[in-house]
Amino acid sequence: MRTWLRSKVTLLFLALGLLVAIPAVALADNIVNDIDTTVHADSVVNATVGETVTVGYLIQATGTGQICDAADGSKATLTPSKESGPGTVAVSPTFQDYTACDTSKTFNFKADTPGDYVIAVAVADTNGDYNTTTGKWKLRVAAAGGGNAGPTANAGGSYTFDEGSATNALSGSGTDPEDDAATPPVPLTYAWDLDNNGTFETSGQNPNFNATNFDGPDTRTVTLRVTDSGGLSDTDSATVTINNVAPTAAINAITKPDGSALGSVACLAGNTVSLDFSFTDPAAADTHSASIDWDDPNNTTDTTIDPAVSPEENVEHAYSGPGSHTIVVTVTDDDGGSDSADNSASPLSFHYNMSGILPPFNPDGTSTFKYGSTVPVKVKITDCAGTSVPGLAPKLGVRLFSPTTPVLGINEEVYSTSNADTGNTLRYDASAGQYIYNYNTKSNMTPDSTASYYMIVEEASSAPNPVSQKFGLKLK
Repeated sequence: MRTWLRSKVTLLFLALGLLVAIPAVALADNIVNDIDTTVHADSVVNATVGETVTVGYLIQATGTGQICDAADGSKATLTPSKESGPGTVAVSPTFQDYTACDTSKTFNFKADTPGDYVIAVAVADTNGDYNTTTGKWKLRVAAAGGGNAGPTANAGGSYTFDEGSATNALSGSGTDPEDDAATPPVPLTYAWDLDNNGTFETSGQNPNFNATNFDGPDTRTVTLRVTDSGGLSDTDSATVTINNVAPTAAINAITKPDGSALGSVACLAGNTVSLDFSFTDPAAADTHSASIDWDDPNNTTDTTIDPAVSPEENVEHAYSGPGSHTIVVTVTDDDGGSDSADNSASPLSFHYNMSGILPPFNPDGTSTFKYGSTVPVKVKITDCAGTSVPGLAPKLGVRLFSPTTPVLGINEEVYSTSNADTGNTLRYDASAGQYIYNYNTKSNMTPDSTASYYMIVEEASSAPNPVSQKFGLKLK
């Protein structure tokens, strides 16, 4: 069985007698991604237009115990080419094959236009499976007869902007040995490729990056080109990260189904309300879904809708009974950003309905009873469908009538003549479907036909809007 040896090697190049480090390559079999892609800052070769520059490459083994193993007859092929630059670069020969270590072979490079060129060196092995990222070096070409050194570009960054944002400043810079040293300094020329299409369509050192039509999260590449007064250029790229921005949800109105205001809500027909909500999102490309928590403990089926077509929705819900309800609307975009809105500042409140005072009281408040007698106080409390509701605890109170005395509120104690009554709480009579209290008129009253009293029945379970019934009486 043959043993395959993995060789980590280093690619070196020589230019005009100067040895300069170049990214590593490999001469090996069945090796993947065995190439060093580091770009050395000093990997620059200077030339003038039309001048031929010779660059030599040498494969060497590096690392303890590593060797160049070409005994199987495999070969490494080096192919230099221009990756970027303002003109054409002629390379001869177009490639060279290497079958052993420490063998130097050269390539000739000649450019027809001043400027900076990035030369990429690709490596392959006939018996290897390379997925190579090419090593790079820079060929800096000056105009014929001139000694101009090219500028250096800096695109700044990296940058982070929000989707949908219109104003975002890029911050580029450049330096040049001759133009910076001139008196006064000669300004450099700046141009940007903001859409990464290879065209430098935007001039200026610090242009605006408009993210209005971007959908985050996303990343983009922007490239700055700096040109000096001698026509030499340099480029540098930066990454722009586009953040997703969550939508903003809002509750616009909660009304009756016909659009009229709820006011202090007693029982609606079917307890149905209409919720009008909307949202905004700076990214026009986002789609959205919405969920509504109706805060209805007796009807836990909440609503999920897809408002992608319109940012404003009207949704109806029928509540299962009285109570105070805080509605929460949550809108989520397709990137997971979400926002919620609620009506906690003004919760929705349904009451029970309470009938008028039942006989033996007169509904007009003119009832007169004998002092010391027992008077049955009776009321009926119904839900929104008109059905009597058991299990509540309405309270009975009394006040001496006064124009300045609030009608609601129970301050005076009352007493019953029945052992079935507890405190001032009315009890439920299932046979009659009503609440009753056997009121002892001696509780807090005096036999005075000129004095008027308010009797108050209050049921507080649907606070903050308790339902109550007031009625008047006199004693003789």
